[in-house]
Amino acid sequence: MGSLIMKVIKKERIANIDMENELWEICERVHSCCINECPIYEYVLTDNEKADSSCIYFKNGEKMLAVLEDLCCKEKEKERKKNEGYKRYFVDKRIGCVAVRDEKNTDMDNPCLQGDTKGVVKFWIGSINKDCDATWTEGEKEVEAAKELDKELNKSKE
Repeated sequence: MGSLIMKVIKKERIANIDMENELWEICERVHSCCINECPIYEYVLTDNEKADSSCIYFKNGEKMLAVLEDLCCKEKEKERKKNEGYKRYFVDKRIGCVAVRDEKNTDMDNPCLQGDTKGVVKFWIGSINKDCDATWTEGEKEVEAAKELDKELNKSKE
């Protein structure tokens, strides 16, 4: 039984090298006839590459794994976008400011929100509320403008 299967049975951690080795073994077993058992045959290779006997992925588990991981990421992204309610752009409202941000380019771990913050499409700064310890407040006009821009951008990306 293959080492990858044994690791699964034993509930051991599966590393990239384990996956690469398994892909290499599959390639070794099926490459001479390049059939659907090949992990990348159906999804990655073009018709010309299928007809050509010199596969660029031949016995290169690392390269095959990279291609399959990329393919999986793209499929997950497509599925996520198909889900109802997905919005690429979103309104980020903080104390004293509001912005429309691009989810694809936003670092969600960054606590800052300024005009030059990564992912900011448009930024509005509020005004100082002099009646209350000089704190910043975002105005209703700015928040409404952000919501309108958010709606318009998300509609154009559908």
